[in-house]
Amino acid sequence: MENVGAVAVPISGLSRTAEPGRSTLAGTAGSCRGYSLSELVVVIAIIGIMGAAAVPWLLSALPGATVTWGAREIQGSLMRAKMLAMSTRQTICVKVVSGGYQFVQGGCAGTVWTGPGTDSTGTFRPSPNSFTVTNSGTNPIFTPFGNASQTGALTVTAQGGGSRTVSVTAPGRVTIP
Repeated sequence: MENVGAVAVPISGLSRTAEPGRSTLAGTAGSCRGYSLSELVVVIAIIGIMGAAAVPWLLSALPGATVTWGAREIQGSLMRAKMLAMSTRQTICVKVVSGGYQFVQGGCAGTVWTGPGTDSTGTFRPSPNSFTVTNSGTNPIFTPFGNASQTGALTVTAQGGGSRTVSVTAPGRVTIP
């Protein structure tokens, strides 16, 4: 039986012969390509030049950063000695010894405090041995009230050069001038 009067109406976009177009981020199929060898070499050369320019700056900045880091470490330790004096209600002397520094309870002739961060002799040693600590006069002594009965200054010297001083004032303020 034949369908008389049936009309074929094409639906737009649907066709048996045409394949839907493939698309990529770069455009149509076949237009995708990577970077050429010359483009990669130019980018690597630019990165190399920038790295070579940064090395001298990094080498000159390293001793300054080391001495600043060391001064901050000593400042934190002096603040710790101040808090120890206040919490234990006794005077704490910060005494520089060979290879580091110690907290001495009851004044500079008292007993050495041992606790977290010290070795078996009660000595704090600088974390990486990249700086040394020296006494620039008198040893700072903190009272149970948080002030300093004896002011003092510790000098931090980096192995690559440069030094910073950490000072303790009479009111017990620890500063890096």
